[in-house]
Amino acid sequence: MNPAPVDPEQISRVLDPFGSSLTFPADVYLSEDVLAWERQHLWQSTWNCVGRLDELVTPGQLRAIDVGGEGVLLSRDADGALRAFSNVCRHRGHEL
Repeated sequence: MNPAPVDPEQISRVLDPFGSSLTFPADVYLSEDVLAWERQHLWQSTWNCVGRLDELVTPGQLRAIDVGGEGVLLSRDADGALRAFSNVCRHRGHEL
């Protein structure tokens, strides 16, 4: 995994023992580079919990969500199976 675009000194201060540790400075939370790294290495490289089974109980229920900047459409099909799809219209390329 590529190192995060954060100064190693900032990371080491966050990992100091409780009582002497510091939070990241605001620029880490606002950085487009950090966000891009997180999307690639955290959101798009592993499984993600996107909800609870009890949120889509009835066949035909739909729920549109955002997972790391990508639209996902969750649905419960007629047989009761839970499905997830890329939330993009194949014809127009627009979110459903």
